[in-house]
Amino acid sequence: MLAKCEVVSLSIYHQRKIESERLCEKQKAACDLHDASAPCIVCERGISDFGYRQHCIQCYVNLFPATRHEILVRGVIDTTFEGFIHNKIIPSCGRYNTCGRKIDHRLQIDNTILAVETDEHAHTNYEKGYEERRYNEFTSTYPHKFVFIRFNPHANMEEEHAKTDFKHKLGVLMRSIKCQILRIRAGSNVNKLEISTLFCG
Repeated sequence: MLAKCEVVSLSIYHQRKIESERLCEKQKAACDLHDASAPCIVCERGISDFGYRQHCIQCYVNLFPATRHEILVRGVIDTTFEGFIHNKIIPSCGRYNTCGRKIDHRLQIDNTILAVETDEHAHTNYEKGYEERRYNEFTSTYPHKFVFIRFNPHANMEEEHAKTDFKHKLGVLMRSIKCQILRIRAGSNVNKLEISTLFCG
């Protein structure tokens, strides 16, 4: 459900922006992932991330549970890195060489595709062998090497559903993406397929 838009004059907009920047100055030290966003309008402790209606990520997810985590992850990736393509079929390599499958978030570096998959609820409802068939389709269709990061944004599967802060999980994911980018650029990924999982159990 969309929130009702508020129409304000340009002068009021500028005034609110100045007030927000003043608040932001007071809270700079509190932001551990980004540089000086305004405080969350709900909890007032967190920092509003990536323009999610002036909420921190945790409050936004709590207030708007219907929002798919994949969309939130996409926003964080786009803010942190350049060049990722989201949820699109990889162009074919030849006349008949296409598999028709999409990757949630992908970045091509030389002859390697770094693929980040947001596995909501760790894809526990998927049939056994589904992911294996996807991997086989990608690796047999395209000449690239693939490095997959599978990220579960929901309650940890490996710790009896213990809650882990979503913002913390995003931080771990961003560090993992950065690490894999450095590995790929250094030529350290030698296998056709590599898979790492985060919070999937």
